[in-house]
Amino acid sequence: MKKLFFIALLGIVTVNGAKAQTIIASGFCGAQGNNLSWILTSDNVLTINGSGDMQNYYLWDNFAPWHSHRSNVRRVVIGNGVTSIGDYAFWECNLSMSVTIPNSVTRIGEFTFANSALNYVTIPNSVTSIGVGAFQDCRSLSVVNLPNSITTIADDTFAGCMNLMSITIPESVTSIGVRAFSGCHGLHSVTIPNSVITIGDFAFADCRRLGSVIIGDGVTTIGRSAFENHRAQRALGEVTIGRNVTYIGEMAFFLAPLTLITSYALIPPSLDETTFAEVRTNEVILFVPEESLELYWSAPIWQDFWIFPIGGGIGTNVNETQASQVFVYPSFVTDSFQIGGIKEDTHITVSDTNGRIVMQRVVAPNEVISAGHLPQGMYFVNINGETVKIIKSGM
Repeated sequence: MKKLFFIALLGIVTVNGAKAQTIIASGFCGAQGNNLSWILTSDNVLTINGSGDMQNYYLWDNFAPWHSHRSNVRRVVIGNGVTSIGDYAFWECNLSMSVTIPNSVTRIGEFTFANSALNYVTIPNSVTSIGVGAFQDCRSLSVVNLPNSITTIADDTFAGCMNLMSITIPESVTSIGVRAFSGCHGLHSVTIPNSVITIGDFAFADCRRLGSVIIGDGVTTIGRSAFENHRAQRALGEVTIGRNVTYIGEMAFFLAPLTLITSYALIPPSLDETTFAEVRTNEVILFVPEESLELYWSAPIWQDFWIFPIGGGIGTNVNETQASQVFVYPSFVTDSFQIGGIKEDTHITVSDTNGRIVMQRVVAPNEVISAGHLPQGMYFVNINGETVKIIKSGM
């Protein structure tokens, strides 16, 4: 049985015979006063014990009692029996080691760990509520495991977590709040599960390295500026839109360096005129259900993309309403490609999106054509009067 001995006169605490630590500060922090106690020791560990809820704190006029020692708080141990972690409890604390959250905790308050140096946290399945801005501006936080007991990722929950590289959104979540992950520069990919219905405004704005996004079939609305990107450092190479998306808000993909979209929505989602503002839509490939081709071809803004049926190759005839007799394979060109459907030596011309001819030559049936020298991008291959779109991808 663990025994905790306080030598108040000397300000020393010993746990289970371990090396004695000097007490830096101590007191109470419970919502009912003395239902919870806290102690900060010279090893920079803040320990909170007791039963029930922690008090909520506020900026400026009601800081947590350990706030004046926040630079010394490197590790927090919350004892089993604590049921909530109060608002602003660890605002600006060092927390460079770890935080232990027991299974008794059901609520993490608003801005609880905001602006702290927290770098890792595991949230138990007992937690059903995580408050607004709970981890906002935790710039050292790199990995978070969210429990499958929460239904909402609140506004600003992880906003400004610049080094957050991985996040798994559990199937229990139904909504992602405003700015929930905005400014998470380290995120490389995001999968939004089918349980999510709404993606809030600016939810993933300014995620500079975001390379791919998969939006599940449960999502109906994508909010304003949800994926806008002013300073992208990596192309948002692929976006998958679920089958039930009906509306994509204004500036949702503003300045996003899109290259490929796959939409499973049978009816083209309604768009604001600024949804794809500053996106070169005429250079973006759009895959859609085959039965919906006509709808996308005639839908405002959607019709500006290069539209192909899901499951069809990119190297197909520009006039999608006619069956092509020639084709290019593979669909994504890397080092080389070939022309199919020709039976004799044939003259081809390859042009970029600006109409500049980058290659012209006579090719034989089944000849392998080198493309390693071409920069990445979209090209048009003219073969006997038929024009085929191809994509030169990375090597």
